[in-house]
Amino acid sequence: MVTAVPGIVTGMWIGVDPGSGGLLIPAPGECVQSVVARHMRLFPGTRIMRVPGAVDALPGWHSPALAAVPTGVVPHVLFRQFDLAAVLEWFDRMPAGRSLVWLTYHHDADSGLSPRLYRDRWRRLAQAVYGHRNRARVRLVPVFSLVWARRAGNDWRHWWPEVGDYMGWNCYQEPWTNRYERPAELLRTAVKAAEQVEMPLVVPELGAIRMPSDPDGLNRAAWMRGCVEYLRTSGCRSVSWWCANGPERRGHTMHLDLAVPERRVWQELSATQ
Repeated sequence: MVTAVPGIVTGMWIGVDPGSGGLLIPAPGECVQSVVARHMRLFPGTRIMRVPGAVDALPGWHSPALAAVPTGVVPHVLFRQFDLAAVLEWFDRMPAGRSLVWLTYHHDADSGLSPRLYRDRWRRLAQAVYGHRNRARVRLVPVFSLVWARRAGNDWRHWWPEVGDYMGWNCYQEPWTNRYERPAELLRTAVKAAEQVEMPLVVPELGAIRMPSDPDGLNRAAWMRGCVEYLRTSGCRSVSWWCANGPERRGHTMHLDLAVPERRVWQELSATQ
């Protein structure tokens, strides 16, 4: 395992993942910069943000999506096109005003790659990045899916590349349960996996729809707080809410702008990190 460069995370960062459904519910024709600005007014304590938009190729540093992430907020960039020359050129062009960026190549179960090819590409990426002059400004984050890992026959260990600075887990409460699992019950797999590989845990995506059994959202708000508290006491370095559409677009939403109790909890958590 490659030793990770010490990060600048102190305590636990609170952030947001805008996903493919918009950071907040966008107005017709609203540009991404306007949506991000509205988000920052609602959640001014945001410390980290997944870069919205397409994730096939690395976005240009001055593209609307990446430029929309405010200075002082760490952008978490996902990409799928494996081109080491393009990655190194991207890091060569990293603006002086960006002190840190998180980078993820593919999600494990979503990659369409064999475990062997996925691991090999991650190791080649790490070798290239670790030797780059901007290494101290980059954190590599392999990300795994908790929903996928909890299904029979799926073993995250087959995909683990043994490189990176943080181990990421996307953690969702599956909607068919019509309940919110206790945070320790839901998140145990992610916490134990990070302990096993001896790497700090981050949760780039935390999410749950408001269950039919919870019409006013008070239970979801309490669950959100409980998840953050459990992750914090477990040594997690960062957690971001999936502030976008819900599972399979079946009328579900995880947006917080219209969910008053849940929005207030995330505002409080992001303001007191």
